[in-house]
Amino acid sequence: MRVYLDTNVLIYALGEESPHRDACRKILRAVAERRLAGETSAYTVQEFVRQRWRRGDRQAATRARSAIDVCTDLHSVDGVVIRRALEIVERYPQLDIADAVHVATASTHGVTTVLSADRGLDGISEIERVDPLDRERLADLTSE
Repeated sequence: MRVYLDTNVLIYALGEESPHRDACRKILRAVAERRLAGETSAYTVQEFVRQRWRRGDRQAATRARSAIDVCTDLHSVDGVVIRRALEIVERYPQLDIADAVHVATASTHGVTTVLSADRGLDGISEIERVDPLDRERLADLTSE
């Protein structure tokens, strides 16, 4: 099953202790084991490294590299994606541009399931957001 990994999946999996940490680590393990086809974007990588670097994590680039090495695809963010993101922001004004870039990247590449702890992605018709804590839905995804 193809899924798009939002930045927060990497942040929780590779960051400090949190309620989402173990679930996000299981997601990355499922991607590494190819039980999920985990896709993300160059935008995700820069968001992750920027956020971790600001918190003093000088291993952020190494951690990001390890995470993306297990991903099935690392998509670029080009003019097509940005134009689509702008259209999405216009349709969903509650969505910030960063989240719109993730939605646009996923949908441009035919990925309709986004793994994310961000409830702001709920109700976006282009995707289905699956929370990393939703064990039942994740089990469904890894068995498809």
